[in-house]
Amino acid sequence: MIHITHSDLIPLLVSYTLPFFDEICKRSARFIYCHVSSQNLLLFVLLSDTVFLSVVVILLLIEMSCSRFKWQFNDFVCGNVSLNNYEFLHNFYSRVGNDDWSAAQLLEEILRRDSSYQGR
Repeated sequence: MIHITHSDLIPLLVSYTLPFFDEICKRSARFIYCHVSSQNLLLFVLLSDTVFLSVVVILLLIEMSCSRFKWQFNDFVCGNVSLNNYEFLHNFYSRVGNDDWSAAQLLEEILRRDSSYQGR
């Protein structure tokens, strides 16, 4: 289980959302994979300069995503990982413990109660 912070509780209250860091990792992985595996010659040539100039940044983003989602580097580079939203959500929800779900439900109740008092 992971230690859930306040920034991780919000996605538990809103359906089909990820914590901020997971969202950054997901978008980075999709962006890199899409551009590196592109069959479009023009796109590949245009991005080649960018990729080679910032290879360290690209490798760090790949490592960050692989670490977060427990992928092997080779699997990511070869396209053997799922970039489906369901997989990202499943990964996040599988790390959430019962205490964290309880904390999210308590937060939801507090927010609901607070909004009803503001209306008076």
